[in-house]
Amino acid sequence: MKARSTASISRDRSTLPLLSWRLPEPVLPADPMLTAPILPMLVRLSLPNMMAMLAMALVTIAETAYVGILGTPPLAGLALGCPVVMLQRCCQAAAWARQAARTA
Repeated sequence: MKARSTASISRDRSTLPLLSWRLPEPVLPADPMLTAPILPMLVRLSLPNMMAMLAMALVTIAETAYVGILGTPPLAGLALGCPVVMLQRCCQAAAWARQAARTA
């Protein structure tokens, strides 16, 4: 029988798979944002925003009705101030969205 050289033995050992004593990675459940049907997910995520917009519209209608009882000049003042209030609300929503994007 022929004697094997130490170089061939080390090469044979390098081809063997290394044993790993780590635990296997846990299997995480699939992300529902990626796997759920699109339309129900879209409705579920947009429902809070739709409710907030409905509440804002109802408050605006109630304020207009109340100021309308006071007379024409206060109603005209409300009509002039309404765009400023809407601009303020839009800026606030943009600030919230920007902060949410930073923290995500």
